[in-house]
Amino acid sequence: MKSATTPIAPALTADASRGEVLLTIAGQPRLIRFGLKFLKALTDRQGGTGPADVLDTLQKAPLTALLDMATLGVTLCVPAGELPADFDALTALDELPTAEQTELFSVLMASIQASPLVAALTSTKAA
Repeated sequence: MKSATTPIAPALTADASRGEVLLTIAGQPRLIRFGLKFLKALTDRQGGTGPADVLDTLQKAPLTALLDMATLGVTLCVPAGELPADFDALTALDELPTAEQTELFSVLMASIQASPLVAALTSTKAA
């Protein structure tokens, strides 16, 4: 009788419409999510000013803001125990292939701009 094999880990797939991107981090494919957990951590990092201020931050200092958001996404989604002791998220992002960098920043921007939470808070703040 032949035994069926099951994969140890399911194949990772990313859904850009949900703010997900698949990146090679520390030599492994990693699913990075820019969802509610990310928005909460971003808000906490900004001193609790709220995710609606993210758009303002992106306009004032876009390069710094994008890199901070991207590194935050990596550190939230990849367990520290699975990374080398000397891991630096910014260096890891810099070492990504161009196609992965392009996908990362496209998905990150789209997830911030399309977030129902950010949209609701932005309209509340404007009122």
